[in-house]
Amino acid sequence: SAMRAILLTCLTLLTAGAATAAKPSGAPAFGLVNLSAANFRSAPAQSAELATQASFGTPVKVVKEKGEWLLVDMPDGYRAWIDRPSVTLMNQEMMERWRNAPRLIVTSMTEIHAVADTVAGLVPDNIVSDLVLGSILEGEAPEPGAGYVGISFPDGRSGYVASSSVETFDTWADRLYDPQAILSTAYSLMGVPYLWGGTTTKGVDCSGLVKVTFFASALILPRNASDQARCGIAVDHKSPHLLQPADLLFFSPEDDPDSKRITHVGIYDGGYLYVHSSGRVKVNGFKSDGSRYINRPVKRAMRIALPGRELPGAVRVASHPWYFNL
Repeated sequence: SAMRAILLTCLTLLTAGAATAAKPSGAPAFGLVNLSAANFRSAPAQSAELATQASFGTPVKVVKEKGEWLLVDMPDGYRAWIDRPSVTLMNQEMMERWRNAPRLIVTSMTEIHAVADTVAGLVPDNIVSDLVLGSILEGEAPEPGAGYVGISFPDGRSGYVASSSVETFDTWADRLYDPQAILSTAYSLMGVPYLWGGTTTKGVDCSGLVKVTFFASALILPRNASDQARCGIAVDHKSPHLLQPADLLFFSPEDDPDSKRITHVGIYDGGYLYVHSSGRVKVNGFKSDGSRYINRPVKRAMRIALPGRELPGAVRVASHPWYFNL
């Protein structure tokens, strides 16, 4: 009947609309991470090895789909699997709009919360989400003297965060290399537990600590220590007086100190000391008569950036086309 035809047409349109909402049309497919610490895995299964993590607003490019899993490329070139609910999918046009939109980035060294009502405070029904260092959210610059600023999440949720905990994304992305700022970030994570695959302030592995600290200074480094060891310029690791704060120190396996393989990394802080993640984020040294000495010889040292410019292998966020329409 005519009525049945109309109902079928409506059902078809609704189904098509739902499919469009679930996966925006257009190629290539992009997405924005929609969790404070989204887990990326080595295979499309929750039981698979944790490969890396990312926080709100990290852009990804979809390479392949398998059921409820997406194989994606990340801004640092790393490829891993993530479950679909952790990402808000976007087409090219939507991504271009996001790259031009006013955005804020969380610069608080400790976990914070977005709230629905600025008066109600941190009561359970008022919390929208947790947020960690490096989370990127849409929002206008805070008004002078305002205690809170409005933000919106990739999936459309909205809320408010303390103005003191964020910075405008454009301003943050243009910051210059500052070794002391990198070390300050590293020390703010003291005691954070080691987590294989961890790259957020909730838990970090050794190269994850490096990624978090350098990203806080608007520099994107590769995911793994072996790749980070090819970034920047080499420094003579056998001449400690040549080392500078925030240089990266690389180590071989503890059970095979003579190996040439790079399996561990730390951030140098002068006086033969370095910050690293091993069990937890802590400080150790490589001078044999020092109080924090551990028997793990330095095998390589690299300087990642110089004032005003990054060196090979490091990419400034401001220069990355996934974050800005360049």
